[in-house]
Amino acid sequence: ESGWREGFKSLETLNLSSNKISDLADMPRFLVECCPLLRNLSLANNELSVIPPALGVLRSLASIDLRGNPQRGIRPGILDRNASEILSYLRGRLDEGELRGLEAKLAGASSSAKDASSSTEDNAAAAEGEKKMEELKKSIQEVTMQLNNVHLTEAKKYAMKKTLKMHKAALIKEERRNRGR
Repeated sequence: ESGWREGFKSLETLNLSSNKISDLADMPRFLVECCPLLRNLSLANNELSVIPPALGVLRSLASIDLRGNPQRGIRPGILDRNASEILSYLRGRLDEGELRGLEAKLAGASSSAKDASSSTEDNAAAAEGEKKMEELKKSIQEVTMQLNNVHLTEAKKYAMKKTLKMHKAALIKEERRNRGR
């Protein structure tokens, strides 16, 4: 038995910091299914060696703190960002099938909670996706312009081309995600 129940539909804050948690197991899935209104999640200063990308589908989070864990999969600079950027990063690490499955569960949990703000959240997620696409397009344009500089070293050109490819891939992924909304 997991200990998670259907009774957490109205849970908004979950602070599990400094509890020596080493493995989240199915916790992300349970949070998706059982806590559709969760706004604040703290797993700081535990013993997590892996931060599951599935946490990224918890779009309702206004804050998430994952710092102070011995994990090596995510750079500390990313964990210092705001919640929407962290969640976006984590979602980007999920494959399309996983992402769709978790978001479908989240949508089902939200509707069963009879949350009137779900359409507002959907609109906010769509607006967030549009904003991210615009930022990516701008970033692609800036890097492309910088690549035209004749005074760049080969190493710098290589790094910038790699950055450009990553931004283009992220843009394609975000466009696909927005088409599904």
